[in-house]
Amino acid sequence: MLVTVTVFELESESVGLFKAAITKHAEVTRQRENGCRRFDVCFDPKIPTRCLAYTVFTDNVAYDHHIMSEHFNIFEEVTVPWVENRQLEFWDLIASPTRVG
Repeated sequence: MLVTVTVFELESESVGLFKAAITKHAEVTRQRENGCRRFDVCFDPKIPTRCLAYTVFTDNVAYDHHIMSEHFNIFEEVTVPWVENRQLEFWDLIASPTRVG
């Protein structure tokens, strides 16, 4: 499994707009892309302009499909003016605990 971790640094006046856009983007990605196993969005409680997005894809092919999708390109186009900095990392998922309950 391929994990992507993206940290966004946002303009303070655009945080609300970005939250709405990335929440919708995560929802659409989970619904439309069979290769997306997880898409979590987190905000730093101490620095409200910092966002972390964590995605799990079945493999590199699923990720490549994601970044070529229409909804990804729309998200990128809409949010680019709100993002001051973005860091993207790729990880290999080797273990994931099973949830109880």
